[in-house]
Amino acid sequence: MGAMMLGGDAKGRRYVAEARRRYQWVIDSGDIFQRQLALARLTG
Repeated sequence: MGAMMLGGDAKGRRYVAEARRRYQWVIDSGDIFQRQLALARLTG
């Protein structure tokens, strides 16, 4: 959950590379629900 928050903050500040790293960490974590959210935020 923390990585999602940090990813959202980075995306909001337009730190694209950092947001991608944070969301990728969530995607790789294996949590299917959080993975879907991270993918949606990466593309949206």
